Amino acid sequence: MAREHSYSKRPRSNRTYGTVGQINEFCVSHGITLPKSMENAPDELNESGPNKPGKPNPLTRTTEKTTSFVQFSGIAFQMLGTIGLGVWLGMKIDEWQNNRSPIWTIILSLTAIGASLYLFIKQLTKK
Repeated sequence: MAREHSYSKRPRSNRTYGTVGQINEFCVSHGITLPKSMENAPDELNESGPNKPGKPNPLTRTTEKTTSFVQFSGIAFQMLGTIGLGVWLGMKIDEWQNNRSPIWTIILSLTAIGASLYLFIKQLTKK
């Protein structure tokens, strides 16, 4: 038989604890000292905080760098795949036609290079 916990049957408290200012007044009147991090109300500007106005957020800068890195590495893999597919397809056609010179490999690889450069420029200008 599974034991039921008593805390699961307790009703939720509807008690409100007041604003930060009220809590600070209560603590001062009762002689309770708060740490410096808890003394300021949330609407007050904490000048020592990491998000001072006028200072760029380092997390935003890092996210922008990461996003551009991921975008350009994705473009590189797309170019690699396009050129590789062109070379592979050209080799297969040359093999199928029993050509002595790799004419289809050259044609399709150059076409794939052109197509990948076109897609690269198209993606750069879209930004």
